[in-house]
Amino acid sequence: MLIANSESSDITVKLKGLKIEKNTKDSMEGRIGEAENRVELKNKAGIMNVK
Repeated sequence: MLIANSESSDITVKLKGLKIEKNTKDSMEGRIGEAENRVELKNKAGIMNVK
């Protein structure tokens, strides 16, 4: 499970197999497979890229 939150609204996520469940201007949530593990990213300013 991936959760990314950014107060600057600059979130880009490109992961193979990611199924996005929520995508707003400042938050993104998604799952890969069974989502047995969890990654949570928080950013107050700047650009967030996950590849």
